[in-house]
Amino acid sequence: MANDTAKPTVPPASDALFDAACEMLRDHLRRHPQAGDTACGIELWWLGEAAAALPPGTLERALARLVEEGLLRVRSLPSGELFWHAPQP
Repeated sequence: MANDTAKPTVPPASDALFDAACEMLRDHLRRHPQAGDTACGIELWWLGEAAAALPPGTLERALARLVEEGLLRVRSLPSGELFWHAPQP
């Protein structure tokens, strides 16, 4: 009988890309501790060409993870867009 509870030793590509996106965002925040932008701006300016490799929804999940970690905060703009920014001291 096969062991159905065995975990794969290599994470799925989407998990690896999610982890990579989180790390790219952390790196950007280390270099730019007062950074802030919308998801569209973050995709364009913070991640650049690397954003093209991310599956849909990955950036938003990564941004939410950094909010959980306390590295980002998020607020709504009058336009309804979300503005993601580093916490200010």
